[in-house]
Amino acid sequence: MAAESIVGARVRVQCGSAGRVGGVVRFAGEVHYCKGAMCGVELDAPVGRNDGMVRGSRYFRCRPNHGIFV
Repeated sequence: MAAESIVGARVRVQCGSAGRVGGVVRFAGEVHYCKGAMCGVELDAPVGRNDGMVRGSRYFRCRPNHGIFV
């Protein structure tokens, strides 16, 4: 499946002690800080780790603590 085809999809992801949280895929592809494809998810709840920026690179935009990469 092409990365572009999953951007915008509703998903549920495991977020540590917060459990499964809903969100929307905002980024799909390669990132600079690890090997392999990643998905950036804008979470419905403020239980994430970022706002779409990781180690100085912006992959997508969302509210603080609403972003996570999986």
